[in-house]
Amino acid sequence: MAKPNFEKTLSEVLGYPSKMIEKTSAKGTTYQAEVIEEITVFAAGEPSRQERNGVVSYKYPVFDTKSDLNFEIRVNGEKPADVSFGNKLKFVSVTGGALNNGGAWFGAQELHKLVKAPA
Repeated sequence: MAKPNFEKTLSEVLGYPSKMIEKTSAKGTTYQAEVIEEITVFAAGEPSRQERNGVVSYKYPVFDTKSDLNFEIRVNGEKPADVSFGNKLKFVSVTGGALNNGGAWFGAQELHKLVKAPA
């Protein structure tokens, strides 16, 4: 299985269409960010809690069958979503970028667990 590589745009890395939007940082600075409106992937494990600068978030390990990539997506929130291995998940407003160690980071505004309707 391949790992994400950020020598390309977010859209090129994950294989989903993206658009540029204007965002505002916590310090009030506006900037342009590449955003994928939504992606649907499968949970590849349990979420892990992280806290940085007083902000709690959870990293969700995922597998994307479209791009054949394993990666983690961080979502802010006090409680993790109730997900387990194999659950189908939809992440909304996905951003990402390169890390200095050659890896990549991904974040999303929202996470929805997709449940099949009863037959």
